Amino acid sequence: MSLFRVLIHNKLTDFFSATHRPYRMAILIATAALIAWSANHYVQAAIHQKAVNQIVDKYGENMTSLATAQLTNSVLNSDAISSQAIAHTIALKAGIASVIVYDNTNQILAQSINPITNHTPVTNQEYTAPILSGENIIGSTSIIVDSSSFTETSRSIAEPLITLILLLYILFCFFKDAMQTQQKTIPDNNLTPATVENHNNAAAEKPTLTNAQQESIIYLTITVHNIDTLYRQLNGELRQQQMLLLERNMQHAISLYNGKKLIADNHKIILVFNDHGENNIVNAIYSAQLLIALHQQCSKSLITMSSFIQESSQEKELNKTLDNVRALLKDQSPYSSHIETQMIEKHQLNQRLIYKAEEPGSFSTEITALKKHYQELLDNQLAQLLQK
Repeated sequence: MSLFRVLIHNKLTDFFSATHRPYRMAILIATAALIAWSANHYVQAAIHQKAVNQIVDKYGENMTSLATAQLTNSVLNSDAISSQAIAHTIALKAGIASVIVYDNTNQILAQSINPITNHTPVTNQEYTAPILSGENIIGSTSIIVDSSSFTETSRSIAEPLITLILLLYILFCFFKDAMQTQQKTIPDNNLTPATVENHNNAAAEKPTLTNAQQESIIYLTITVHNIDTLYRQLNGELRQQQMLLLERNMQHAISLYNGKKLIADNHKIILVFNDHGENNIVNAIYSAQLLIALHQQCSKSLITMSSFIQESSQEKELNKTLDNVRALLKDQSPYSSHIETQMIEKHQLNQRLIYKAEEPGSFSTEITALKKHYQELLDNQLAQLLQK
């Protein structure tokens, strides 16, 4: 046992000898600080997460109670339009991912999703409550709260920054200690001026990194295929009815998904989605699918159309962006929806979209449908709009 203590003492003495003491002491202190900081961060994160969960639960229960109180009359009267309007208003509130209203037969009466929130099943929490008329249950409402929206605003850059600084400091000390050890073991006559110059030149070369990142905007181009035919075959009153129907459906697609009308003429309509964040792409896709489906399934509509979704940087000119797609729009089939191929992989849209496989290097890809969950939400929304 005494021999073991002597070996440990010798190792520690060598490790903290006068030659190596400054950097190795710094490594030891920085490592201890990093461990302590990580342990404290873990404890604080656990406490914070528990507090957030309590806030989310309280918020979900309060929003559910508010929804049941507001929906009582419309559910009692089976008023799907009023129920949809109330559900849409509640879904737009902060942290709400979606709202579903059921009648007394457990059939969906109204449904609305918030396009701004991230619909990630991992962070979604569902809260359900019955809708009462007196003591009778006349329906129920289910609200899904996106818990991630309660934590994103509380993130601080200080914690990862301190951890990064400690790690870089430990690496720097290791490097300096290794360099010092190497210099002690190399004889002085091996250090030629050329060696010193090469070392200095290598240390002076540093790569330059550019962190500039252009925020992208999304263009949705709607092409009306048969507008010339309608103008030739329909009288003035019927043409006016078709244009009013187109304008009404366009307003639905714009208002529900935060789009803006940029250009409108007889043959094409261009919507722009330029709010901050990745939801511009999702909004453009939902808007295109909803607008095409409204005209495809409405018995009064004679208009055929197709859509194309393209991403562009703010520094690009609009005319230059649109010139790239004019030829493509002429070849689109009625009621088809296309998207710029590179956007699918760039924004991981394969989690949301069902699309046709195109040839490598193809400029556009045809969207055939949304994935099951998103398609069901869109179908329910479409059904409500077609009933109006």
